[in-house]
Amino acid sequence: MDGLQARLEQGGLVKTVQSSTSLQSNIVAGKLMAQHWQDINLDAQRKSWEESCLEIAQAQEASSISRKGIAESTKAFRKHTDEEKLANWGTLLKSYQAEIDKLTKRSKAAEIKFLDVYKVLRDVPDPALAVLSLCDEAETLLPLQAAHEKAKGELEQYQEEFAQLKNQDVTIRKLEERIVELETEMEENVAEAVEKEKLRVDEHSLRQGGGDDKRNREVQ
Repeated sequence: MDGLQARLEQGGLVKTVQSSTSLQSNIVAGKLMAQHWQDINLDAQRKSWEESCLEIAQAQEASSISRKGIAESTKAFRKHTDEEKLANWGTLLKSYQAEIDKLTKRSKAAEIKFLDVYKVLRDVPDPALAVLSLCDEAETLLPLQAAHEKAKGELEQYQEEFAQLKNQDVTIRKLEERIVELETEMEENVAEAVEKEKLRVDEHSLRQGGGDDKRNREVQ
């Protein structure tokens, strides 16, 4: 059994126990990794993140428009007289305060979203290690695949040759049966010919004997 194992390993048809154990470990790690990511439900998370990105883009656009309005108001405010500045100072200040409040709200929302994403991904192991390990194992299996294909081709060839041998065996049996039939027919034909020849000889003997009796009577 050990000799067979060694020959198979030398031919690349089986792996050593250590390699098999390593492969099993990587498979288990890969399954655990897949389970972690399935629990995350990445598709649902991606949809939520896309919605958040859309909200951020809309808020950025609104903030850009608001800042342009404040910039124009500030530019116009600077052109006012001192009395006009005192009269419009409160309005401009409220515009700045409103924009600051919006930025603060956006900042808090961004922090919340970031923490949500962090909580989702915090306990998930890095998939790169498992993927690289599985890739390494797959590379070690390439020679085994080639050996498997070679063995498969040889097996198919053996099966084809065996089928041809079976067909030849059937043909030989049929020929043997035919030879027996021909021998039997030949024996029957020979027996029939012998019987016919015997009958002919007997008839000839009878006719010959009858002629001799007649001549003897005539002589007497």
